Amino acid sequence: LLTRLREACSDEDGTLVKVPHYVHISTAYTAGRRRGAIPEAAHVHDIDYDAETRAALAMKEHVEARSRSSEQLTILRKQAEALHRQAGYLTTSHDTERRRQEWVKQELVKAGTERARSLGWTDVYTFAKALAERVVADLGRDFQISVVRPAIVESSLIHPYAGWIEGFKMADPIILAYGRGQLPDVPASPDAVIDIIPCDFVVNAIVAVCATQPTVGEPEFYHLNSGARNPLTFRGIYEHVR
Repeated sequence: LLTRLREACSDEDGTLVKVPHYVHISTAYTAGRRRGAIPEAAHVHDIDYDAETRAALAMKEHVEARSRSSEQLTILRKQAEALHRQAGYLTTSHDTERRRQEWVKQELVKAGTERARSLGWTDVYTFAKALAERVVADLGRDFQISVVRPAIVESSLIHPYAGWIEGFKMADPIILAYGRGQLPDVPASPDAVIDIIPCDFVVNAIVAVCATQPTVGEPEFYHLNSGARNPLTFRGIYEHVR
């Protein structure tokens, strides 16, 4: 996307003729396991995102190869046969392949999670988001760059109407299941803060950020959260939903 934007703002010789303002939507959790107040600034780390990308791709190839070994295929085939033997070989073979793909997915999630934790992040999602911020800063070094870091984006407070949200993402499934009684408990400390920000607040903030003029080569960072000034605890969710 940044490459396409550069091409659109450059002449035939590749010279940038118009400086674009690129607004990158990140997450409030790119700080990883750092504690205390997180400044609206770039996170300091020396991780090489190119090296991490190469290592991740190599891991994918490694796990794929392991999934196709005779030992692993035998395990997966026997699991499929235990359930589908009477249905025939075609059904068994389809389920074996489905199990292989699921095994690859689970192994990659485990590998990514461990790599992220080894470097100070809670999971590969927040780790990848942190690396993405660095990529944007590097590739957009001669752009105007703004990075928006929202917390958990949930239903609107005012616009288009209170409670509006599209689809079920983030904490929605957990909150809805809890409210319906399908989830009896939420395993969390009662006084722990769940940082939620209404989606209309996020949209308004992004529009406001678009109107700013950050200095070229000096990205500006904006945190969109409510946990510090107006914290919502898990106890509060319990009291509201119950």
